[in-house]
Amino acid sequence: MIEKPADVFGRTHEWDDLVRFACDDSPGLRIGVVRGRRRHGKSFLLEHLCRAVDGTYTLALRQSRTMALNRFADSLSSALGYRIGRFDDWVHALDTAVDSLTRSEGSAPPLLVLDEFPLPERPLTRAAHGRSGAL
Repeated sequence: MIEKPADVFGRTHEWDDLVRFACDDSPGLRIGVVRGRRRHGKSFLLEHLCRAVDGTYTLALRQSRTMALNRFADSLSSALGYRIGRFDDWVHALDTAVDSLTRSEGSAPPLLVLDEFPLPERPLTRAAHGRSGAL
């Protein structure tokens, strides 16, 4: 078990849960969702977790789609140690991230944290699903 960093006060249960998830060596892609009230330290824990397990952390800011994709590409390039170029959409960005991270050598399963993952630029509508009104 990875020891909780000294600058993480309390949060032992939350830390242990995150470490257990990040270090699980089960095959296949796993997706974890961390949610909770704003300003309660979720990002702080996730950043420290990525440092502890050599994971990739990227924080999404309220910015244009292009800027967010470029920021993600920069974070992924930094983690991989080589430039991966730019992305036109999130599907390509995430496909590349999963492919690249699972191919990299290492004893631990890869960890990719998308903190505050950006919402679509325009809201999905029920019309897209055959109903009217916004979701």
